[in-house]
Formats: sequence, C-alpha cells, structure tokens
Amino acid sequence: MTYRSSARNLKPGEPGPRLYEERTQFPNVIDLNVDGRYVTTKLSTLTKYPRKMLASMFSGRQEIDKDKDGRYVIDCDSKIFGHILEFLRFESLPYGNVVDAVLEYLEFFGLRAVR
Repeated sequence: MTYRSSARNLKPGEPGPRLYEERTQFPNVIDLNVDGRYVTTKLSTLTKYPRKMLASMFSGRQEIDKDKDGRYVIDCDSKIFGHILEFLRFESLPYGNVVDAVLEYLEFFGLRAVR
C-alpha cells in the first residue's frame, strides 16, 4: 500500500509523513496557569492515575496550550482546581459548601471513581 501526501507526491525513498508527532517531554515540576493563578506541582501528582484526563493531558499525546510565560494552561476555577490537586496528593475532600463543586470537577477529570 502506498501512502500519498495530500500536499505533494512522495519520491521513491523519501520518508512519508509522521504517523505520530514527537511526544512532549514534561519536566518533573510543572508550572500551571489555572484561571490566571500560577500553580506549581509535580508531574507525578498530575499523572497519579494514568488512565484519567489529567494524566492523559500530561502524557505527551495531547497538545496543551501554554501562556506567554510557558506555563501550561488549565481553563477552570483555580480555587476548585487547588482542591483537585489536594485530592490527588492526599485523596481527601474539603469540608463545607465547596465540596459539591469539587465533586463536579472530580467527575469532569474522571477522578470521582477513584475516591
């Protein structure tokens, strides 16, 4: 089977298009911009549950937007996301009226089932 580029025909011996982009290598410490709040956390915290959304975002298989200073952008409420990081670190939930919002975010990130 011959693959033909839609942009041009390949010459014999010329490499074809990449099937997989080079995977992004993430540092062990990740700088985030969450709704304008700067947060630093470990890559191991974000990837604690390998089959969940945050781990997928920081696996290199997806493109993640960065702000002008190179921080990875997470577009959600920074106060609630702080509780998500605490959940990933300690598997504990906050008390009070914020718990419902945290549970919704856990659901969104696919983490509710791990509690």
